[in-house]
Amino acid sequence: MFIFWGTKAVTRKLGYVADFCPICREIRGFQVNRIGMAGHLYGVSFGQGQLAGHQKTCLPCGVELKADAAIYKDIPKKLQDAGTTQLISSTFPNIRQYYADRLSLEDQLTRQPSQIDVQTRLALIKEPFLLLAPIVEKRFSAVHIDRYVGAALVLTIVAAVAVSNIFNAFFPLAFEQKANAFLTTFGIGIAAIVMQGFKSAGRFMRKVIYPKISLALRPLNPRQQELEVVFAELKRMDLKLSKKAKLKDLLRELMPSRQA
Repeated sequence: MFIFWGTKAVTRKLGYVADFCPICREIRGFQVNRIGMAGHLYGVSFGQGQLAGHQKTCLPCGVELKADAAIYKDIPKKLQDAGTTQLISSTFPNIRQYYADRLSLEDQLTRQPSQIDVQTRLALIKEPFLLLAPIVEKRFSAVHIDRYVGAALVLTIVAAVAVSNIFNAFFPLAFEQKANAFLTTFGIGIAAIVMQGFKSAGRFMRKVIYPKISLALRPLNPRQQELEVVFAELKRMDLKLSKKAKLKDLLRELMPSRQA
C-alpha cells in the first residue's frame, strides 16, 4: 500500500494592514497571510504548521509580496470601511517614517522626474519585473491547465464520444470508417489542446503580469531603449519572466499612457 504524505505550505489569513505597494507606488491596504509548513496525509494537512514566513497582498492591484509581520502595530482580522488613513493609524502609524526615503523618491518622480539620475531610474523600471518574477517562476514550474485548455480537452472528449455514438447508431458495421472518423476527430482535438496550451503563457502574461508592470511603469513613462536594457539584464539573470514576457506586448500595454 502506497501512503502519500509529507509537508506542504499552508496559508492562513491573519488580517489587514496598511503598507507601501511598489506596484501602485502608494500606501495601500494589504491582506496579510501566515505561511506555514505542515505535515499532510493524502493532501490533508494537520494544523497551521511551522512558521515559514508571511505574505501580503495589495488589495487594489493584487500583487503578492513577502511581509515582515513584526513591523505592524496590529493586524486586525476585519477590514474597516474607514479608509487607508484609519488603517495606517491602527496598523502602521510610523509608516511614513519607515518609508521616508521611498516616499520622497515617489514625490520627486511626480514633481521633478527629470531630476532622477539614470541608475535610479533604471532600478525603478526593473523593480516591478523583479517583484513579479517569483509569480512567473511558480506559474511555469509545473503544467498548468487554464480554462481554454480545459475547454479544448472537454470538447475533444465529447466530440470523440459523439462520433463513436453516431457511427454505432447509424453505421454499426462500418468499423474502418468509424475508426478513421474517431482518430481524425481526436487528432483535431489534440491539435486544439496543444495550440491552446501554447497560447496559455501569453494569456497569463496579458491578464496577470503586464497590467501590474504597466501600472508600476506608467509614472516613469519608460523609453523603449530603457526597457531593452532591463530585458537584457533579466535574461542574464535567467529568469522565466525574461523568456515569457514580450517587449512588444508590454509596449502595447503601456501605449495608453504614452498617447496621453
